[in-house]
Amino acid sequence: MEISNVLIAQDYHLQLHIEGIRFDTLCLFNESISRGNMFKIYGESADGSNWKFSIPDSAFQSVVNFYMDARLKEEKLDSIIHRLIFLSYQNGDTLNYAITLPLDHKINEIYAKYRDTQVIENAPMIHAGDNEIYYATLHYDKCEIPLFKNSEFEVQAYHPLFPYQKVFNRDTLANHIGQCLKIIEKYPDSHYLIGRIAQYRADFAKEGLQKVFDAFSENNRQSDFGKIIDVYLKHYFVFSNMKLPKYDNDNLELIIQDSTKMNLIVFSASWCMPCIEEIPILKEIYNDLNDRLNITYISMDNTKTAVYWKNLMREKAIPWRSLMAKNNITTVQEKYNPSKSIPYILLVYPNKRVEIVDVRNKEDKDKLYSVCKEF
Repeated sequence: MEISNVLIAQDYHLQLHIEGIRFDTLCLFNESISRGNMFKIYGESADGSNWKFSIPDSAFQSVVNFYMDARLKEEKLDSIIHRLIFLSYQNGDTLNYAITLPLDHKINEIYAKYRDTQVIENAPMIHAGDNEIYYATLHYDKCEIPLFKNSEFEVQAYHPLFPYQKVFNRDTLANHIGQCLKIIEKYPDSHYLIGRIAQYRADFAKEGLQKVFDAFSENNRQSDFGKIIDVYLKHYFVFSNMKLPKYDNDNLELIIQDSTKMNLIVFSASWCMPCIEEIPILKEIYNDLNDRLNITYISMDNTKTAVYWKNLMREKAIPWRSLMAKNNITTVQEKYNPSKSIPYILLVYPNKRVEIVDVRNKEDKDKLYSVCKEF
């Protein structure tokens, strides 16, 4: 959920023409870089073949690429899902966009030809907006599109696993810094490449991340993804503490008061519904790990909505500390939360190393319990 004072730029308009298959609904979806913040953008079509999408620039800038799901008129139930796969051909080789559609502001119209379908029974799916898994018959509908030379399409077609090589192996990523640098040198302005680095920034050692970040163009380093990496380099390898006022009496306190424990710093707000829905999960974590983990709220409410945050703390009987960004919202965002999305959580280790986690995500929650038991 985007913080309310973020300005939305002019929409980006995409036209997609599909030959050989018609759909009743067609939508783009993906998680934002902050994870767990999934959204859908539905296309408009009069004939099921020619589609128009309007994508806010804020959404475009917050994702690396989009998945595309569809429904046929006779298959509206969740039990059957169509997911489009986009392919290109170069010198007889098939280039697969890894079931996602890369977007490029310079490309507003795409012509696709349906080729064939691969059907997978009982495929695990996740509803947009939550982490609930359900099972469906999944149709992978393969569509051929042009390669679009010197574009984000070309970058992703040739480097679908970037910054990794053939497999997602974090232990060997350090050995691939040289390959990463060669790819970035060829495409220094790529939104896709810098987005992937931002997405997997926690997998890098600091020196390696600094090298690949410096290889991008100045404009790319100043992009939303670039700012996320830059802030991570400056603050997230070693947590930089600061004082903020308590929600109930305005007394200034350090965000982290006890560095002998693990610390969970939760950015939230009274007007953020996903934040409110997250409270039962946080209470469960608090009850289970209170002897090993400190939880601290940082409310992103401004001075006008601070009273609603105070009411929420009382109504929900929040047992952990709560601080207010209030008059320091911009500073707090730049220092800790450059994506400006909430709920947003930082896990700070006793050595001040920082990881971004999403407790709504089972994998992240399980890891949180595991690492806390080690301390």
